[in-house]
This record gives sequence, structure tokens and C-alpha cells, in this order.
Amino acid sequence: MTPMTEAAAHAVWDVLVAHAGANDGNWERNSFVRHQTSTVEREWRFQGVLGFGGKFRRQRVWDGDDYAERWYVDCYPEDETDARRAAIETTNAALAELTKETTPMNETDVLDPDTGWLARLVADIIIDQTGACDGWCDHCRHGDHRVCDEWFRDVCRCPHDNKASEPR
Repeated sequence: MTPMTEAAAHAVWDVLVAHAGANDGNWERNSFVRHQTSTVEREWRFQGVLGFGGKFRRQRVWDGDDYAERWYVDCYPEDETDARRAAIETTNAALAELTKETTPMNETDVLDPDTGWLARLVADIIIDQTGACDGWCDHCRHGDHRVCDEWFRDVCRCPHDNKASEPR
């Protein structure tokens, strides 16, 4: 799995707000988006109408032809009620539709020049090599290169590490 795009993370949060009662405050949304776009965050506690145990989850599953990503919500089993089960069912149906629209499901989708994660990776490298930067390292999306993959350490030239014109 790869980190979500910013658009996908916002779309997921919209679903959580609409169907599972997640707080739509700026802090909650921005925190979710920042984490989901900087790393593969497999579990996120958002609570909402699902109570303290209300979580959004990302899971890699085999769909019979290839690996796919599954997004879903759940809550603590001891906290389930009819209303919470209904909210979980509705939210999971919306997330399943959203997953189909926003995640690469096979090699063809991964390589798609407009939406595939490989195309985004190549675009990020080109952005770094041209010196353009929006304030974050486009590879790790958090501004701290210490946790980037070793491969990115060799090609990343984010201006924030004061080496915008030379590779590290």
C-alpha cells in the first residue's frame, strides 16, 4: 500500500463526517489528511457516532486476481448497538465505492499516467529535481527527511534541507 493522495484522504474524511459522525473541525480533518498522505496509516481513531472505539482502517486484501486495498470502519464489539451497526454498514458501503474510485487495483491502474501511484512518484521526483517545493518534501510529505526511504535520500533535493541544487 502507498500513502493516500490528498484528494483521497479528504474524500474519506467527508464519508466519515457524513455517515459516521466524525468531527469536521479543521484540526481533525487536517490531522487525518496529513497522516494519511505521509505514511500508510492502517488505523485511525475518529470516534464519531461509533464511540471511543470508532476507527477507520486500511487493509490489503487479495481479491482473486490481485491485491486490493479495503477501507472500512468499525468499533469495539462491546459498544455495538443497532444504530452503530447501521452507521458502520452505511459508512463501509460508501468507503467501498470510494476505494474503487481512488485506489489502484491492478498493475494497469498503478501505471496509469494520471492516477497511478507510480506516475505520482515520478512527478514528485521531477518536482524535486526542478527545485519546486510547496513547503514539504514531496516524497515524505512531512518536511523531515530523516524518515524517508534510503532510495529517496539519494534523489530528494527539497529546499528545506538547504541542498536544493545538489543531491544528498
